[in-house]
Amino acid sequence: MLPTATPDWTRLGSIVTLPTGVERLVFLLLTKNQAPGEKTWFDDLCTEKLCNAPAPK
Repeated sequence: MLPTATPDWTRLGSIVTLPTGVERLVFLLLTKNQAPGEKTWFDDLCTEKLCNAPAPK
């Protein structure tokens, strides 16, 4: 059963740079310090291409 609306949600964002030639991006979502019986829900995962920036040196 999915949780009902709660103010305990936390927004998380990240920017990643993929090397040239990469065809897949895999997300591994986990938590730390979670007590037995606790649950963590991830919602509305999305990816967006921001630009064709040159690779970092």
